[in-house]
Amino acid sequence: MSGHRKISDEERKRIKRDRERERRRKIREDPEKREEQREKEHQKYLRQRKNKQRKLVSEMTEREIRSQRKKWTQYTKSHRDRLRLRSSENAHVPDHLTKQLDGRKEHAIKKSNRMKLKRHREKRKNEAKIADLKKKVGKWKKKYSRLKKSMHQNKNVAQQTSSPSVSPGTRVQQIIERSSIQQKRVDEIKKQLIFGETIKDQLSESYKSLSPKEKKVFRKIMDGKIIKKYKLQRTCSKVFRYTKTRVVEYSHRNVDVKYQKNRRASENRNKIVAFLQEDVNSRICPGKKDYVTKNKFTYQKRYLTNTLKNLFKEFCKKYADVKGHTLLLWFLPQRKQPGERPDDVNCCSCGSAMFELLPPLLRVPPWLRCAAGTAVPL
Repeated sequence: MSGHRKISDEERKRIKRDRERERRRKIREDPEKREEQREKEHQKYLRQRKNKQRKLVSEMTEREIRSQRKKWTQYTKSHRDRLRLRSSENAHVPDHLTKQLDGRKEHAIKKSNRMKLKRHREKRKNEAKIADLKKKVGKWKKKYSRLKKSMHQNKNVAQQTSSPSVSPGTRVQQIIERSSIQQKRVDEIKKQLIFGETIKDQLSESYKSLSPKEKKVFRKIMDGKIIKKYKLQRTCSKVFRYTKTRVVEYSHRNVDVKYQKNRRASENRNKIVAFLQEDVNSRICPGKKDYVTKNKFTYQKRYLTNTLKNLFKEFCKKYADVKGHTLLLWFLPQRKQPGERPDDVNCCSCGSAMFELLPPLLRVPPWLRCAAGTAVPL
């Protein structure tokens, strides 16, 4: 008994293709089967049209048209390749056509050689240009390095001249060597320069050993008209800290202090707040909820007992140096509670404006006025 021969997948597919080809050939040769097959294909096409598996070009989107056009191009190309192969296998090529084909080949080879020589010539020209440009770049690089080196040397000489580690005599000698001075005046100029450099070094050394208070006095002494006249502030800043801060002297201090711009304003504000906190000018609220919290500090509300005009007259009698009605409004710590009206506030019998004593400076516009029985909002 003989065993079955194993068939590979490729051979099985080939046998199947041959059988399908034979079946289609029989259908084409039989007119009835051919008509039946055409009817099946037509019904299949109608089903696909109904299920929208096949669309007309007018029903397709732009993307579907592009993809379908690519498929048509591939199908057409493969079909024409098959037809061309089939015709070339059966066609007979004459001898004179083969000679023409050989001539075209020779012409193509000659053209290729000419283009190759042309590319070679252009390549050599470009290489020559590149070499020339590289030579120029190298020349300018060397020139740049020489200039940079000379500038660095000059900078080092200048730093050595101004460096405190170099002695004054050496610094003066370097200055004289770099300048063109007559020999008979060299000794005189050298002595004056050495004196200036020595004084600068001595001041710098003495400034470092002073305390902070003594440094302030030292800067005040050195801040003179002569230094400002010859514009030597920058030179002095190399020796000690030179500033342009305004200072004012106090009789009870030995050291100057910086001028405070808000000193006068804070004094006036403290006077006004202390004046309004007096029981004669205002009354404190008795309620537990009548208070204001500002910056974690709690202040009880107070009511004015008179109008601002009358209060200002009393204030001027007590403090004669304060002038101007707007100053009292400017520093008055007033604020109206949101949602409150003057009618809802229980004021004293004469009618007054409610205000809150707040620690910071609350600037009220000078055009605001506080009449009897009204509140001044911020």
